[in-house]
Amino acid sequence: MRITTTTVFLMAYCFICVAAGAIEVRAFSGRVPGRDATIGLSLQSTGRQLRQCLDRLMPPLVSVLPDTERRRSAQTCARLASDATARMPTHGLAWLVRAAALQAMGKTAQARRLLAASARFAPFEGWLAERRFALAIASGTSSSLAPLKKDTATLLTTQTGAELLSHYYVQAPQTRRLIADMAGRASAQERTRLLNQLIRRKAGL
Repeated sequence: MRITTTTVFLMAYCFICVAAGAIEVRAFSGRVPGRDATIGLSLQSTGRQLRQCLDRLMPPLVSVLPDTERRRSAQTCARLASDATARMPTHGLAWLVRAAALQAMGKTAQARRLLAASARFAPFEGWLAERRFALAIASGTSSSLAPLKKDTATLLTTQTGAELLSHYYVQAPQTRRLIADMAGRASAQERTRLLNQLIRRKAGL
């Protein structure tokens, strides 16, 4: 059988997709560091530990964990993230992990303060902004959205951010005032991008 260039390309593309999917599943389902783990000495190892914690503590996964596992994960990750912020006080991811851990323990008010710290120290990192939004909405209190003005402004600057905000605007009414307020301060291009996404959602596209 003759193998054409197109066939080789498609085979390679499928292999990359499968490999990427496997990596994503492993990253998402990976367990948090052990109970006796200590925060890594390098930025790379610290970041890896904190991302593992964040994957486990973010909604919707955290809501389906057994109580004992959720509590253990939250306690371990809270300790690791606290050690990280003690060493690096402006580490936005570490503050976010601390917020997620406290929220998993039911300490919403404390989590809200730590969420604000994460937003203050890392206001322009889109992937953190997305997760802060999800965590704030999952808390069920509109006051948790107050620190997210800069996050909203950051998300308005990208296509994926506008898509996410339009989803929240439709599905989470408590976000509408914040999103509308920040869109009013945004550039004409950013307002148009968000409006187009809202129109598409209304049309069911």
